[in-house]
Amino acid sequence: MSYHSKRVLTSIFFSCCLVLGYAFYVFRLNPEISHDLIAWSRVVLVFIGIGIIGSIILHILTVISYTIKISVKDSELSETDVDRVVNSTLIEDEMDKMISLRASRIGYFVSGFSGILAIAALASGVAPFVAFHIILAGFMIGNLVEGAISIYLYEKGVQYG
Repeated sequence: MSYHSKRVLTSIFFSCCLVLGYAFYVFRLNPEISHDLIAWSRVVLVFIGIGIIGSIILHILTVISYTIKISVKDSELSETDVDRVVNSTLIEDEMDKMISLRASRIGYFVSGFSGILAIAALASGVAPFVAFHIILAGFMIGNLVEGAISIYLYEKGVQYG
C-alpha cells in the first residue's frame, strides 16, 4: 500500500473516531435531546475545531512515522538521501491532483445530495434538528466516500481519457 493510501486511511480512521465521539457525546453524555439548534451548532463547532487540530497533528505524525520508516528500512541512506526520498513522496504530482479531483467530485455529490434530503425532510414536516443531522451525516458519508475513492484510485491507478 502506498504512502498516499495510508495517509487517506488514517484520515478516514480519524474521521470515524471523531464521528463516534460525537455520537457518544450526543447519546451518552447528553441524553436529553433538545430542539435548540444554537446548542447543536455550538457542539458541532467544537467538534469541527477538534477535527481540524486532530487532522493537523495526525498529518504531522504520519510524515514523521514515514520518515522514520524510510530511514530504518534503508539504513545505508544518508540524511540527505532520506530527505530526498521523503520529499519526492510528499510532492503532489498530476496523478495526485487527478485522484483528488475525481474523489472530491463524488464526495461533494454525496454531501450535496444530503442537503437535498434535508430540505425534503423539512418539507415533509421533520424537526429542524433532524434535518441538521441529515446534513452532518451527509458530510460524514461524503468524506468517507471521498477517502474510499481516493484509496481505490491510488491502488488501481487513474485512466486518462
